[in-house]
Amino acid sequence: MAKRAKPAEVKSEILDLIETEGIKAATRAAIAICNDDKAAAPARATMAGFLFRAASLGGFGKNADRESDIPLHEMSPEQLDMRVQKAFERIDKYVRGEPLDLDDGGSPFD
Repeated sequence: MAKRAKPAEVKSEILDLIETEGIKAATRAAIAICNDDKAAAPARATMAGFLFRAASLGGFGKNADRESDIPLHEMSPEQLDMRVQKAFERIDKYVRGEPLDLDDGGSPFD
């Protein structure tokens, strides 16, 4: 009987594919739409905004998202420091009454 892959392995493999081939394909498609004089204006504007956001964020993906999946006991000291700093930043925002990005279902203390 063939060995089944674990969900975490499959998720990691898929994310790797998306972050390599997927990003390349999406970027090529966005640039093609921006350069296509026959493309609808809303499509060109949407793709231009997509490219500007991607460039200003330093890329498409959030590396921190993957690191948050790592159990604390498996993190390096640098990764733990980053998580603690992020937690303090979120707590400070919470205390100041600023809106928090909790679409991940977390709390200010995650």
